[in-house]
Amino acid sequence: MKYATSSVWLSLLFLLLFVQSSFSQNSQNIFSSERFFNENTNRKGRMFLAWGYNRAEFTKSNIHFKGNNTNGNYDFTINNTVALDRQSDFAWDTYFNPAWFTVPQYDFTLGYYLTNKFALSINMDHMKYVMVEDQIANISGNINEVGNPYNGIYNNTPTKLTEAFLTFEHTDGLNYANIEGSFTQDIYSSKSGNFALETMMGVGIGALVPKSNVKLFNYPRNDAWHLAGYGVSSRLGVNFIFYKKFFLQVNLKGGFINMPNIVTRGTSVADRASQHFFFLQENVMLGFSVPLIKKN
Repeated sequence: MKYATSSVWLSLLFLLLFVQSSFSQNSQNIFSSERFFNENTNRKGRMFLAWGYNRAEFTKSNIHFKGNNTNGNYDFTINNTVALDRQSDFAWDTYFNPAWFTVPQYDFTLGYYLTNKFALSINMDHMKYVMVEDQIANISGNINEVGNPYNGIYNNTPTKLTEAFLTFEHTDGLNYANIEGSFTQDIYSSKSGNFALETMMGVGIGALVPKSNVKLFNYPRNDAWHLAGYGVSSRLGVNFIFYKKFFLQVNLKGGFINMPNIVTRGTSVADRASQHFFFLQENVMLGFSVPLIKKN
């Protein structure tokens, strides 16, 4: 994985968490009580909504393909395949035209604070997973179909993954729909109350609903929405709060994805692929929060 940029983000976030802990213990020595949040910060009953974009990295993955049809059968695994994300190039229409908001790799969150610090949210993380074509990968298994030029028994055999052999992408996309519980901790507030800083940590679980673009051998290209598996994740972030309602959130989100039911030839055909891997996102989101409960 390409963790150079991610490591910088992670280091900064952990530094902020360390500072947060230090401030919590020594706030009276560093800030006046008017400038430092206290335990009376009231988020309970507030709804929040956020939208943003991500970059993503993925670990190498073994992809298992299995099929049985009138032309024969195949059952093989491509080992340690490399895949990258595919964020859209920056353009005004792509990122600021509502009609195109869902084209880039995006993140959506809708949540509600059950207490001053604990919230539940529903989230959609739209990543794009693109297997690198023309890479050399080892294949194990067998292919036995009439007229298939790749017929044979493979025993960890190095093979070039050309476009004619396989195109494998979750580009419409690698959709992780998840529920998350998160904990928010105050760090700092300005005297006016118009600016504040807080950290948040969350844990989530959800389903993978990709629209996978797969073209295997000479079969027609498949491009169908389907329920492919599940994921678990955690998040660590920082919120910059403006005027108590608007926020900019910067966070890292990582986890594990397992997809045992990837459609490769259309939902009416039994052929399937399976894979699992770890992922890491760097997200930037804009949002706002409003109270749903009238306070006395």
